[in-house]
Parts: sequence; C-alpha cells; structure tokens
Amino acid sequence: MVLLRCRLVSSRRLLEAWVGVVLRRGRGFFDALRLEHDTDNIKVTMICPGFVNTNVARNALTGDGSSLDLQDRATEKGLDVSVFARRMLKAIKKEKFEAYIGKGETKGIYLKRFFPKLLHKVVLKSKVR
Repeated sequence: MVLLRCRLVSSRRLLEAWVGVVLRRGRGFFDALRLEHDTDNIKVTMICPGFVNTNVARNALTGDGSSLDLQDRATEKGLDVSVFARRMLKAIKKEKFEAYIGKGETKGIYLKRFFPKLLHKVVLKSKVR
C-alpha cells in the first residue's frame, strides 16, 4: 500500500486502517519515487511486513457474506500490531529505504536473494491457509 502523509511515504500490507494502493512491482516504483523526489524533500520507506496478528482474516467475508471467523497459526503467532507499528514508525523516522519487520519469516528475504529454490521448497511445506 502507499501512504502519503506529511513528508513520509511508506509501504505495508497488513494494517487495514490505512488506505492505499497495492502495487505488484512496488520495489521498483518506490526506488523511482525516491530518486525522482529526493530534491523535493520527500522521503520514501518501503515496509516489508511479516506476519502481524490482526483481525483482518477473522473479519474477512466468505462468498455468501458471512464472516470467515478463522485465523491461520502463522498470523496468530505474528507480531502484535503495536510492536509492528512502533518498528514501522522507527524505520520511517530513520528514513530507511527498506525495513523488514517480522519474526523468523523475514529470513525468507535472504533465502529468496541467495537460495531461491530452497525458499520455494520451504514455502511449499509451510502451513499457511
């Protein structure tokens, strides 16, 4: 999602309270945005969240309009929303280019970069709904 607020721009997926636009190719977009607006004093931080324990899945609606009322274990064991928010704000205040916020699942970033086939196997074995 993209959040434009004061002079900060951040990206994150799981906190539904902020309205934004989901971008599939976010990294390139944010890199270009950062470069193009550096002289305008606009700072860009891309937030890459892991699992955050929210009620988004529980409040999701099924095809018939009823509440899903389920949450997978990974999300349940995820970071508390207040912890995530503090880390996100800290990264934005430090004007970091990217911030990986989560628990052990953030190690997947390094697996993807250095061992993409291994990450593929790990994800296939994971138990996320």
